[in-house]
This record gives sequence, structure tokens and C-alpha cells, in this order.
Amino acid sequence: MTGDTPTPRERAEKRVHDRLEKQRSRLFRQQQKERQDMLRRQQAERAGLENRMKLVAERRKEVLGKHDREWERERQRLANNTRRMPGLGLFGSPHRNLQAEYHERRTRWANQRAVIEDAFEQQRDRLQNDRIDMAERHTTEKIARESVLNNGFTRPGEASAGPRAVPTPRELQEWRPRFCA
Repeated sequence: MTGDTPTPRERAEKRVHDRLEKQRSRLFRQQQKERQDMLRRQQAERAGLENRMKLVAERRKEVLGKHDREWERERQRLANNTRRMPGLGLFGSPHRNLQAEYHERRTRWANQRAVIEDAFEQQRDRLQNDRIDMAERHTTEKIARESVLNNGFTRPGEASAGPRAVPTPRELQEWRPRFCA
């Protein structure tokens, strides 16, 4: 007779088991949704950073192209302007030193180009540091999320593994020998 009908204790245990199973599945769905939301947010953040890097590269190319075109115009003006310098009529007009003018203008152009390249290099370095910081933050978030997931409820049949010691992207970059960079 006891084998056919469950005892009050068995019914209570079944209710507790069912309630825990519902909570576990609800928690699993919630964690899965949070994981997907976090991945979407991280992908959007990476895409935004990549867009900024592309914009900086395009802007650099555009600015340097404009600077090079200005140099070509300046060079053409210098080549077409081989006339003598105007004199006041006292001692005749002196000859222009085209080579010195060319060297002076070329040096000025090269210095301006170096300033432009340095500014864009600094922007690129800042974006690269932002990328490394973002990767570190994402790695930290992932490790924190996995440790919470692994120390909390797990999906039935899923093994619980402890958090792994994963080196951050910045650590990997620092470990890389200088000659490989």
C-alpha cells in the first residue's frame, strides 16, 4: 500500500524538488540572457572602437594627402617663379637662391608633416590603449561572470569548473618580446 501512494514526506520532497528545478531553470534563463546582453554590448563597444580607428586612419590619409598637395603647389610655384627678385633700381636686382628657398620650404613642409604624423600617432596610440583596456575589462567581466555562474546554480548535468587564470591582453602584450612588435 505504501508503494502505490506517496507519503506526505515524499510529496513534500517532490514539491521542494520541483520548486528548486523551476528556480534553477529560471536562473539559468536569466543568466543566459545576461550573458547574451553582455556579449552584444561588448560587440557594440568593439565595433565603435574599430569605427573610431578607421575614421582616424581615413582622416590621417586625408590630411597628409592635402598636405602633400599643398607641397606640390608650393613646389610648382617655386619652379615657375624663376624671375629675379625685384630691386629698387640702385644696384640692380639680386639673383634668387632657388636652392636655398627650396631647401627652406622643403624643411618647413617636412617639419609640418612630422607634426601631423605625430598627432595622428598619438591618437592611434590612445585608441590602441583603449582597445587593450576594453579587452582587459571584457576579460575581467567574463571571469567574474564565470566565477558567479560556477559558484552558483549550474545547469543540470553541467560540470562546475572554477575560474581559470587567464592572462589579460595587456599582460600578453607585455610578455611579448620587443623585437616581435
